[in-house]
Amino acid sequence: MLGVEPKISVLITFYNQKNYTNRVVESVLSQSYKNLEVILSDDGSDDGIEQEVTPFLSDPRIRFRKNDHNLGRVAHFKWLVHHEASGDLVTLVNADDFFIDPDFFSKAVELFNQEESVDLVFGRVGVFLEKNKTTKFDKARLNRTGVYDGNDVFFMLPDGLAIPHISSIYKRKRAVDLDFYRLNQMSQDWESLYRMVINSKVGYVADAVALYGKHFRNVSKLPGVARMLESIGYIENPYELAKQHSIAPKAELDLWKERMLVRYFTKCHIKLSMLQQEELSTFYHQLEIQYPDIHQKLKVDYKLKTFEILKHTPKILVWCFRIFVGHSSLIEDLIQTKKVNGSLVRE
Repeated sequence: MLGVEPKISVLITFYNQKNYTNRVVESVLSQSYKNLEVILSDDGSDDGIEQEVTPFLSDPRIRFRKNDHNLGRVAHFKWLVHHEASGDLVTLVNADDFFIDPDFFSKAVELFNQEESVDLVFGRVGVFLEKNKTTKFDKARLNRTGVYDGNDVFFMLPDGLAIPHISSIYKRKRAVDLDFYRLNQMSQDWESLYRMVINSKVGYVADAVALYGKHFRNVSKLPGVARMLESIGYIENPYELAKQHSIAPKAELDLWKERMLVRYFTKCHIKLSMLQQEELSTFYHQLEIQYPDIHQKLKVDYKLKTFEILKHTPKILVWCFRIFVGHSSLIEDLIQTKKVNGSLVRE
């Protein structure tokens, strides 16, 4: 049992991101829930972050630590969850992301206390486009606050439901048992979270609770073709665990995997086409070798063909994504990055 007011370890990670310190830390300190352990952890930056965090260290709930050398994003996450956090619950926050609902932690604890089998709670998240200081929210895939069956949530993932890292609060012991952050891949957070929902209960807060800070320096923005193709552990591993636990017939799980792969590689196409057009041919060549069935689906996908026609007219493209896909934050983020990088787009 967690108890009425379990301690939440809020792990805020930095790497040459000192300019975001005030925003992210203040968003945590503004939470109405007060039983917090806040660890500001720097992964070997050289930007003088110590000066930025010093004013916050008078709060006894906050401590600052710094790695002697850069561990890398995933190893840094894993060390914090497995060795630094002491709370019953954990949430891990990148420095450029932040909370906007001061009652989110309180709402999450209520859901954990509603059912003992709840291992994870997450809330609705938007994006904050740093260049023009605008906030965007995509269509919500869940519409009510409450506790859901984790296997039902698992099967909603191919339909566009995502479990945002910034708004995920989870049981620390369960995360350690599942070996969270074990893969050095782009979507290692989803790999961990998607495994956690299997045969579990999941809480959801329907209110807008946090924002991803989107800018041209985001680590997932330009990973390269090789890393894109190798970063499917967040699909493969939950699929294997779901098979192991026989949560559905194999044919149903195979379809889940296929739909997730199509969704993921479609997103890869869009990113490359917007930001690294010259890499698209390499991407499709490798996709044909490794995933021939997915390759064929993408090559004849009318939506991707339409995207290629519209991608030079940003306003129309954003409108189409918003109306026909149900979300536009991805494409608006990529347009923002194109402008920062000096590429030409027609308004």
